Amino acid sequence: KIYGVEGDATIRASDNLNLRVGVSWLHGEYEDFGASLVYIPQTTTNPPAATPCIDGTGARVGGNRSTFCDVTGNDIIRTPFLTVNFGGDYTIPTSYGDFVVTGNAYYKGKSYWDTLNYFEEPAVWLVNGEVAWTSPDERFGIALWGENLLDEEYSLTMVVSPTATNQVLAKPRTVGIELKYKW
Repeated sequence: KIYGVEGDATIRASDNLNLRVGVSWLHGEYEDFGASLVYIPQTTTNPPAATPCIDGTGARVGGNRSTFCDVTGNDIIRTPFLTVNFGGDYTIPTSYGDFVVTGNAYYKGKSYWDTLNYFEEPAVWLVNGEVAWTSPDERFGIALWGENLLDEEYSLTMVVSPTATNQVLAKPRTVGIELKYKW
């Protein structure tokens, strides 16, 4: 069962200032899912056969064990309860060209990579920005930009299987300079 509400707005606050905001509230849960194939990390002592859907005890030994579990009421995979984004850009016109300052922030709430809700992706804030200059004839430009300025660590993807749990992390804080020339 999944339902939610989302909305976005763009406001031109002045000739030089644009503001943007977006919000999504999402509720997603498995309403009746009594036998989902799930993977749980292998440990030196697995739980009793009567309770296979819990963690074992002892050290993790690599790989995952598979079992069927009732996941009714759990969150649907990759459905954060809340996402929010907001940003803006401000243009400063001069006789030497336009300077534009841009900033964006994005929040994604906690979500899960599996139906058992064992492999969690924590909430994350991402902040990006740019300061750019463009010549009066718009032929030349330079920009200093940054992505993931808070240097958040988060997953782009995670694949859970019997042999392993593989995770691909997103890029860390990244900054750069961009030079532009129009022919």
